[in-house]
Amino acid sequence: MTQTSTLPIIVIGAGICGVSTALWLQRYGKDVILVDKSDPGQGASYGNAGLIASWAVAPTATPGMWHEAPKMLIDPNSALFAKWTYLPKMIPWLTQFILNSRRARADRIAAALPTLVADGLDQHRALVAGTDVADWVRDSKLRYIYPSIRDYENDTYSWTLKRQAGFYPRVITGPEIQELEPILGPKITCMVELKGQGHINNPGAYVTKLADLFQSKGGRFMRAEVRDFERSGDTVTAVLTDQGPIACERVVVTSGIGSRAVMKRLGLSVPLEAERGYHILFKSPSSLPNHPMMAAGKFGITPMGDVLRCAGTVELGGT
Repeated sequence: MTQTSTLPIIVIGAGICGVSTALWLQRYGKDVILVDKSDPGQGASYGNAGLIASWAVAPTATPGMWHEAPKMLIDPNSALFAKWTYLPKMIPWLTQFILNSRRARADRIAAALPTLVADGLDQHRALVAGTDVADWVRDSKLRYIYPSIRDYENDTYSWTLKRQAGFYPRVITGPEIQELEPILGPKITCMVELKGQGHINNPGAYVTKLADLFQSKGGRFMRAEVRDFERSGDTVTAVLTDQGPIACERVVVTSGIGSRAVMKRLGLSVPLEAERGYHILFKSPSSLPNHPMMAAGKFGITPMGDVLRCAGTVELGGT
């Protein structure tokens, strides 16, 4: 007879991945403790564009990236920024990133991405079904905006992958652009629309509400910093925190860039670098877009109630 463990599963990291994992484990009848040194819904789960990126099936390291990245890094108007003093520490990761932009590797990564992200909207709906958090998940279209049709055509690799994954765009030109999105000026002459998408109305609050739901069902949240682990062979038997040890059945690590240090304690080297992002929030603007938009695929513009969030600048420079 198999003995059922009475010890909890510990989820390290209380962002959207950690809180979602904790909720699903709880629904499968597990005792779960969610551990984070900050409150739920902070960090990357707070300041993002709120887009449910089911359509993000193109790898970040696309063919030709090695040629474009240096120009982006020296362009003050680019969405990519790097701290030059940190660059020597990034060389091992950056080398792998550039190698992954070679066509064969990029194609292999692209083939795997739809399995990971293409059902993202359905997964969020399943997560919140029958709860008072459901209204935070909004149905919407996603509209890519380009200065010209040529700029869209230059993005062929990305759009080919989207079509292969089942995301079929409608290309819009001429006056119809401003009819659909009056907020856009005449310099935008190409808009590409994906139907059946979704976004989160307030990412940080969404994760906080999910964490509240988890705790209301008997889940436990511990604000603590993970210091180390106790192991028996290859099995983690306890998580050692600044609040004391926690015996456990299993551990799930979902702490973003913090996972690198956590995994190092387990003797594992994970090739992670921080992609720090920034956003601007406009409160009660004079007008809002009717649907979320992506500027040339690099900058998210999302209406969230009576505010507008613009997000997309990427900083490579550690934490």
